[in-house]
Parts: sequence; C-alpha cells; structure tokens
Amino acid sequence: MLAVVAMFAFSAVVASAASAEELLPLWLVMGEDVPAGGVTVDVTVSGKLLLEDMSATGGAVDVECEGNGLGLLLPEGLDEQNSANAENCKLGTTKGQCSEVLKVEAVDLPWLTQLVQVGTAFEDNLFEGKSATEKPGWLVLCLTVLGEVDDTCTTNEGKTLLTNNETTGEVESEFAESAAESEWAGCTQPKTTKSGLVVGLVLLHVLLPGNELMTLAASLD
Repeated sequence: MLAVVAMFAFSAVVASAASAEELLPLWLVMGEDVPAGGVTVDVTVSGKLLLEDMSATGGAVDVECEGNGLGLLLPEGLDEQNSANAENCKLGTTKGQCSEVLKVEAVDLPWLTQLVQVGTAFEDNLFEGKSATEKPGWLVLCLTVLGEVDDTCTTNEGKTLLTNNETTGEVESEFAESAAESEWAGCTQPKTTKSGLVVGLVLLHVLLPGNELMTLAASLD
C-alpha cells in the first residue's frame, strides 16, 4: 500500500559563496579531491525516515524505517548509492488498509546523484538509476484484509539539502518535509505521478580500513 523514493544521499559543507555557473562543486576527503576510483562512504539513517504514499489505495499510508547503506563518492561531484537497506520498518500514524509492514526494499540500485550549489548551500540531486529506463525508488509490501499488497514509488527528481556537522565529524543529508511537489515520487497503488514523499535525516562518513573517520566536505574548484 505504500512506497516512496528515498535516496540515502550524500552531503557536504558550503566552502564558498561563488556561483555554481563559475565553479564546479567537488567532494573532498581530508581537503583533497577524491581519486579516480572513488571513495566508499557509510550511510546511516538518523532516527527514522518517514516514507509516505499520500494517495495509497484505501487511504494515505506512512511507514517509519531505520536504515543504512554504502555509497561511492566520485570526482567532479558525482556520487553513487550501491546499497540501501531499510530496517525495523513499522506503520506510522496513517495506516490506510495496511495492518503490517512485510517488506521494504530499494528499487533499481545503484542510484546516481550530482553535487550542485544553490546560492550559498549545497544539494545532492538524484538524476537516474542504473539505466536510462529505470528510476530510483522503494517497494513496500504490506498486509491487508485482502492479502499482501505492494506499492512501488520512483522518481528521477529527488534532492537533499547538505550540511556538515563539525562537532561530530559527520555530514548530513536532509529530506525536507517542505519538499516541492515536483520532487514527489510516482506510485503504483494507485498509479499516480506525484504522491510519494519522504522526510528525515541521513548521516555519512568515509569508510576506510579500521573505520577511521575522515573529514568529508565539498568545495568549489
């Protein structure tokens, strides 16, 4: 009855107020551009992600999940999400016809995103799945009085607001409750073009041998 696109996106810190048209945002690890082969990052949901289908069959449905995954930071501001695991998922306050969440899983990994500058802030913008015909998203399977029902929500238009937590050394990627309707995902229960939404915060750090925490940031080349 419910699914919504939610990329466990990467995040950054603003290093300059220069315009995006003049300079290219880059991922930096310990102040240096990432190598050609990329750098692995560990991605963890902070608290819960709220996944909602606002037009699900039988009424709007929301699901709350913990989660984690692995990604790859690449040169020229690109990044790739290779795994995204939803864990301990439970129905939220709006259940529709769902009585139990049976499964939540990522659709069409890997997901590709691009670091961009918007004014004096950075965003990580989703632009495609693993092929031109596939879109990033989530499948949710829930139990109803009619049996098991699945709902898949996908989009190529998601984005997150990026900040750097200097106290913890982690970077943060926020799915905002105020996301524009153009970023909402299309869902299959019923078939809609814009009804899937996600709200929550994701944290990440560079994953190196020994799990050493390295400074991750963005800069303008």
